[in-house]
Amino acid sequence: MSSYKTISQIGSSAVPTSDTSPLTYCVSDGLDSEFLHGGSTAHITGKYGRNCQGYMAQHCAANWDEICEHLSRDRHVTPNMLGTECANGEGGQITQLTAGDVLILNTATRKYRVGSNSQCNMVYEPFD
Repeated sequence: MSSYKTISQIGSSAVPTSDTSPLTYCVSDGLDSEFLHGGSTAHITGKYGRNCQGYMAQHCAANWDEICEHLSRDRHVTPNMLGTECANGEGGQITQLTAGDVLILNTATRKYRVGSNSQCNMVYEPFD
């Protein structure tokens, strides 16, 4: 028997281990995500992309956990791929938001949306 450890036995991670979980696409970026999911897929659905912004808003609106807290501190400036029409009521864009700010804005928009007098309509689409 070999005394070497397998890669799954080295270190620990807060990221779910299933490579089919959307969280694994949305938490890591760059080489980490490419090693886990493959180069082309990770590039298309990276953590700053539209799919991940939508999924993480839904995930964090349902249950704010340590992953949401970690991502809310991301200082990378990125556009809000989901738009902000529901957030400011005028259809304008809010610029110069960090990825953490975008997550908080999208989560709040999803969680605290007010019923019939809201100008927002919920749109559901598959993650990938």
